[in-house]
Amino acid sequence: MESNNSLKFYKNNRQWYQLCKEIIKSITKDNSNIIYSLYLESITQYHPLTITESSLLISKYLQFKDAISLLEKSKNVIKECNMYHGDFNIQIVHLEIQMCLYKIEIGEFKQIEKKLYEFKKMDLPVKVYELYNFLGFKYFEKTGNIEYCINYLINYIELSKDKTYYEILAKYTLISRKFFNFMRVYAFEGFSEIRINSIYEIVQNGETKRIEKEKNELKKIFTQEEVEILIEKTYFIGLINLCFKEKSRKIELSKIQEILGINENDLNSFLVKAFGLNLLKGWIDEVKGILYFSTILPRTLPKEELEKMKDKFGVWKRKVKEAISMLE
Repeated sequence: MESNNSLKFYKNNRQWYQLCKEIIKSITKDNSNIIYSLYLESITQYHPLTITESSLLISKYLQFKDAISLLEKSKNVIKECNMYHGDFNIQIVHLEIQMCLYKIEIGEFKQIEKKLYEFKKMDLPVKVYELYNFLGFKYFEKTGNIEYCINYLINYIELSKDKTYYEILAKYTLISRKFFNFMRVYAFEGFSEIRINSIYEIVQNGETKRIEKEKNELKKIFTQEEVEILIEKTYFIGLINLCFKEKSRKIELSKIQEILGINENDLNSFLVKAFGLNLLKGWIDEVKGILYFSTILPRTLPKEELEKMKDKFGVWKRKVKEAISMLE
């Protein structure tokens, strides 16, 4: 009751900023329709910054189609605003990004990819850029493009620190044909607490013999095609790790067969595929039975090596602090 009186008071006295602040403070699922109607009555009077903040919040309480309608109207009001001066393009983009997210929820994908590339060229504030990456993740996830989806999701998590998407990220990075930078993902705080952490570590460490033993468990979580991708990826990472240890930039083919457990008949096609994925560059000398390589993909470090790096960084950080304190 007190909230309703405040809303009426601010509206009657044309105190638009206070009205919108009270709306933000008092809106609930139960009163959202009443407040939505009240808000719309005077929307042309609000400052563009206030419109953006208020409309984004109110839209979360509405059905998707109503939310899209509200954000579309808000965007048009800001575009046509003559009462306030300034560049409000970022506010318009913010509304458009959220509008695209609602459209995805109702299965409307038209023009969204085009919008993503338009927004990519813009210098967006952190919070808007965070939402932009979430949009990219959702769009490419819904349209089935996992390879594109992953980068947007990683960027979103880095900005938002949102741990609720760790499990999805873990699955997508495992079944991606092109993603091998596990070090970047595993560095996220608390990532090791994911349910499939044991599988993640096996793949990240390139433990081919262990992954073969886990086939039945993998089939409970992944499709047959995904299991095949995941196992093949483990072999590729095992190869990268082997090559990384060879300072002479060459390795015997028999050593690869023995350590990774690859059949001699499958070895050449396996190495050619690794070349095709740009995991390493080099050539095979079949006469000498040696793989020569000039460059390899930056290695996916096993967990224990990541921990060592973390400890070294901690020591270095303390020494820097001690040096600074002595200077003071």
